[in-house]
This record gives sequence, C-alpha cells and structure tokens, in this order.
Amino acid sequence: MAATTANQKLKDWVQEWAGVLQPDTIEWCDGSQAEYDRYTQLLVDAGTFEPLDPAKRPNSFLALSDPDDVARRVVRLVTTGYVSSSQGLVPVRADSVCVHGDTPGAVAMARAVRAALESAGVEVGAFA
Repeated sequence: MAATTANQKLKDWVQEWAGVLQPDTIEWCDGSQAEYDRYTQLLVDAGTFEPLDPAKRPNSFLALSDPDDVARRVVRLVTTGYVSSSQGLVPVRADSVCVHGDTPGAVAMARAVRAALESAGVEVGAFA
C-alpha cells in the first residue's frame, strides 16, 4: 500500500524497518471510514468481532476470545507461520508471542496458550 503521508522522515523510517523485518505487506493507516469498515469487516470475517444490533448499538461489536481458540491460532502461527483472515491464510513472521490481557479471563488465556505451545513441542520462555 502506498504511503498516505508526505513526511519523508517517517517514510524513510518505515522503509528502514521494513528492510529489517521484511513484512509481506505494509499498511498505512489513514483513519478513514473506508479503512475502519475494512478492518472491522476483517475482524467479523475472522470471527473475532460479532456485530451488535445496529439500531441499538451502531458501530459496536462484541469481541469474544475463547482461550482454546486463541491457543489454537497461536500454535498455528508459531508452527506454520500463517494466520487466518477473510482473505485466507496470511504468512506472518513471528519470532516471539506476547500474551497480554486485562480481562478476568486473561490468566486462563495465557495458561491455555502456554499449554498448547508446550504440547505442540514449542519451547516457551520468558521474554527478556
């Protein structure tokens, strides 16, 4: 995607890190309605978002995260290098996984991810 900024210093910085990280794509966020619609639709298609009643809660979504589902997706990412999207499987290079959460289920989520990774033979360690 073409840069949506005229800031050459920012474009140079992104290009420098793209050379280091070698992503398949670079997304420039412009804050437009079209961008919002695209990203929320991707989340709906992936099953992460469930649209709420638009008459009662316009532009609102329920985000459910089942620990076993999250764990399965993390294991797939780590073992195959792919994540699923509405466009199909997307290659992602991940050298580490950071599990973060501030919901009541966060600890259960982290435990499920760790157990699934260890069961898949993936070495799990602290990030330093």
